[in-house]
Order: sequence, then structure tokens, then C-alpha cells
Amino acid sequence: MAERPMMYAGMTNQEYQDRPALSVSAIKQLARSPMHLRYRLDHPQEPTPAMQIGTAFHAAALEPASFSDVAVVAPDVDRRTKDGKALWAKFEQEAQGKIMLKQAEYEQIGGMVMALMAHKEASRLIRMKGLTEVSCFWTDHRGFKCKCRPDRVTESGIVLDLKTTEDASPEGFARACALYDYHWQAAWYLTGLTTASDYRHDDFRLIAVEKKPPYGVGVYRVPRVYTDIAHEQMGPLLDTYQRCILDNLWPGYSEATEVLQMPVWALRTGGE
Repeated sequence: MAERPMMYAGMTNQEYQDRPALSVSAIKQLARSPMHLRYRLDHPQEPTPAMQIGTAFHAAALEPASFSDVAVVAPDVDRRTKDGKALWAKFEQEAQGKIMLKQAEYEQIGGMVMALMAHKEASRLIRMKGLTEVSCFWTDHRGFKCKCRPDRVTESGIVLDLKTTEDASPEGFARACALYDYHWQAAWYLTGLTTASDYRHDDFRLIAVEKKPPYGVGVYRVPRVYTDIAHEQMGPLLDTYQRCILDNLWPGYSEATEVLQMPVWALRTGGE
């Protein structure tokens, strides 16, 4: 029996991660191959330093009151000395479970937040009344469980997702969106929120903040045509996921010899 769609505010990220259900990041693994998804499910990825900085930035930007619960700045001590080792051991004990930031990383996050809040449209959207880190759970019509966790949902129904990026310009960030399939995320989140809340969500906006000074900021609304395309692209993958669950088979790449298809740019000659 399908579970009733639910929407939670206040659930911790760990509680959300521990709930077994298909997420959009899992769908992206599935697009590579079911084998890769199965491996990732069995071997959860440890957060990289870049991911941890991103998490700390989200906390500083969206829930500044909780930042000290999420991250802490490491002391500048010489761990080769006896006193330095003792100070570091004390710090590690007190910082257990928190993201440990270097002073430079803390200043980087501070600069990004300042740039974010100085941006007229970005700050307006973030300051709108709403809920941060909303966890949604629902059951796909194929029968499997799904989940999503938008960064912020305003009272007026706008869905906000905060992204760190190398290039927040319209052209640069468009390339990042294509590379990381952000339109899939938009479609998945809008579906999850609509299903879990019984309110039609159709306004998804990406707030892009550059990771290096001067920390440029851009705000982008994902057009409906892009989310429609995302649904068409993800549909066959969800069918594949259903078959994998039913058959308990998680195939990798093709078992046959395939014809190599190199990208066009790699085959250009000097005269072109």
C-alpha cells in the first residue's frame, strides 16, 4: 500500500538521508547505470571538503542562527608540538559532529553570504516568509517511494535552491545547469512538493553564488518547458528503476561491443 504523501519541516538532514526512497541525486546515478546506483546506495558517499563548505554556506545563508550547530572554525595551532596537539585534541572533541572549517574557508563563506544578501532579488526571495529544508516524501505511481528536500519554500509557493558555482553569469551558469541536470532537480522538487502539499508548485528558482571573490550572484527561474523536458528524460529512468527493483537486477553498461561515438569537437580537423 502506498504511503500517504507527507511534508516535514524540522527534520534533520541525517533523518532525511536515512529514509529509504528515491532522490533526484539517485536518479542521476541511475542515468549512468543501475549498477552505479546500486553501488552508491550500498556505499554512501562521504562528504567531500567542497560539499562540507556548501553545507556550511547553506546554513549561514538560510539559517544563520543554527550555523554554530553546523560548523566551527578550527584553531590555528602547530600540531607538531605538545601544546598544539593538546589544543587540537580538545577542539576535535568539542567539535564532534560539526564541519571543521579553516579560517580562510570561514571568511570565504562570510564573503559569499554578504554578496548574497547585497543582491536585491536574491535577498528579497530569501527574506520572504517560508520554510527552510522542507522534507517531502511520496509514492510514485509505479509503486516505489520518492523524496526531496528543497532548500526553501516561500509562503507564496516559490521554491528556492541555493547553488555555489564557479560562474554565476547567465551563460556560465546555464552550462553548469546543463552539466549537472539542474532542470531534473527542478522537476523532481516541484513534483514532490505538489504531491506532498496538495498545492500546485510551479515556480522553481536557482540562486547561484560564485565561490571566489567578488562572489557574483545570479537568480534564475527554471522555465516550464525545461521541467517538462526533464520529466520526459527521467520517465524511462524511473521505468528502469522499477524493473530493477522487481527483478533485483542492476545492470551496468552494454554487454555487447558498441560502436565508438566520439564527440564532434574531438574530430575537428585543422582546416575547419
